[in-house]
Amino acid sequence: MTVVSRSDPYSTTLDCGLRVVCARRPGAPVVAVVMLYGAGSVRDPSGLSGLAHLTEHMMFRGTTRFADGAIDELTNRLGGANNAMTTNDYTAYYFVFPVESWTVGVEIEIDRMSNCLLDAVAFETERSIAVEERQMLDDEPEAILEEALEKAAYGSHPYGLPIVGLMEDLERATRDDLRRFYETWYAPSNAVLSVAGDVQPDRVLELAGSACASAAPASSRSMPDVSGKAPGRAAPTNVRLSRDSGIARLLVGFRCPEALHEDSPAMELVAAVLGSGRSSRLYRRLVAGTPDVNDVSVDRMLQLYPGLFTVSADLSVGGDLSACEDAIMGELVELAAAGPSVEEVAKAKRLWLMERSLGLESALGLAGHLAFWKFVGGLPAGDEHARRVLAATPDDVARVTGVYLSPESRNSVWMTPETP
Repeated sequence: MTVVSRSDPYSTTLDCGLRVVCARRPGAPVVAVVMLYGAGSVRDPSGLSGLAHLTEHMMFRGTTRFADGAIDELTNRLGGANNAMTTNDYTAYYFVFPVESWTVGVEIEIDRMSNCLLDAVAFETERSIAVEERQMLDDEPEAILEEALEKAAYGSHPYGLPIVGLMEDLERATRDDLRRFYETWYAPSNAVLSVAGDVQPDRVLELAGSACASAAPASSRSMPDVSGKAPGRAAPTNVRLSRDSGIARLLVGFRCPEALHEDSPAMELVAAVLGSGRSSRLYRRLVAGTPDVNDVSVDRMLQLYPGLFTVSADLSVGGDLSACEDAIMGELVELAAAGPSVEEVAKAKRLWLMERSLGLESALGLAGHLAFWKFVGGLPAGDEHARRVLAATPDDVARVTGVYLSPESRNSVWMTPETP
């Protein structure tokens, strides 16, 4: 066992490779348990997109210890909650239990790490549910926009495929495919266990240690190489769609640095300056400043590999998509050239810090935060990211805007309403 820290949060790596984090919150009435696997959609085999997400579904369908349906029944009976999510980079499972029952969450997670039944009937049921999800997304304008942008921005990069999968891939997936995925990636050496609440680290380690004895050995299969950037483009890429969406919509994306990149902290402030609240630059310019745009938002997700910085806009009836995109580009060029004011950056830091603090107030938010940074690069990397966000200057914001958000590097998707 390698002990990283005996302070709060306590962090260690067991001999079997399972990374464990424990944050003590004395007196807290609930405890959150998060198990995160490096088994996101980037690990879907070629031609089997959606397999990581389908595996997430099957993790709730019974183990050798907990019969199908027993996990949810037990969770409800003890007054807890559970759920899961699949992202590009990882799949995470969580439980929140009253403090007197928290060990149940760890016991379930350790058990289903290696003992899932993966029943044939359950597989067909869950695959049909995934197919329904795929069909629903095909009718949602926001999902259509996002998937079109990701495909345009990433090309053959795994981030360019939908997490829920392509319909043809879901239809060809077999239970054997899923079993191979599960046995390859659901191993202690590919997981992080994070617990937050009124708990003792020694008790967490006692429970987690059983993973080393019961889990199947990790496969020698290596992670696909997805670290390279998609092929560069000499000109902006624009995709045009027509859907019965009622209004015109615009989504613009730029490749932005991964979580551990030195420019990543300053990009947090770019997002806040451009899109946080009614006083943000894009809101003032597009929504308050014209009658053509109803709403504008900015999104940037921290990811293991270079992700997307996106700006989305919903237009009023008669709004001009080209003019809207030109206005967005104009604001980005201006921010890169002149930089933000000292006051803008100070406000962006306050907003970022407030959002971060609110996210860490709950046991689940704290456990998820620690699990993510332990997975990405270790807890010190998360602390360093926060320190550098708060230390960034107006010049830093202007520089990264120019480097990553130039008009020449954008991909955009326009969606116009279908006409009768």
